[in-house]
Amino acid sequence: MSGKFSGVQAIFRTAYPKMLYVHCVGHQLNLVVQEVIKRTSHGAKALTALESIVQFMKGSPNRLQSFDSFCAGSEQPTRSIRPLCPTRWVMRLPALEV
Repeated sequence: MSGKFSGVQAIFRTAYPKMLYVHCVGHQLNLVVQEVIKRTSHGAKALTALESIVQFMKGSPNRLQSFDSFCAGSEQPTRSIRPLCPTRWVMRLPALEV
């Protein structure tokens, strides 16, 4: 979409040379939220702990099976462990919910 030479930005620039390209507001919001969380000590520690837990659980088939059987007894048995998305805060929500 934002490619300078072959993206939508390039197509619009040929038609409107004075056009100013601005990233999507949702993308900008994601970047701001990630920076704020990284710079707060509690937020950074929580995300680091969550990443460690995900890596620990995914490191063993036995642990994954135990987690799946634990979730089978909950209200939503279709849950699975998800890694944290490094680029989008919105995609981290499913990992946090699990």
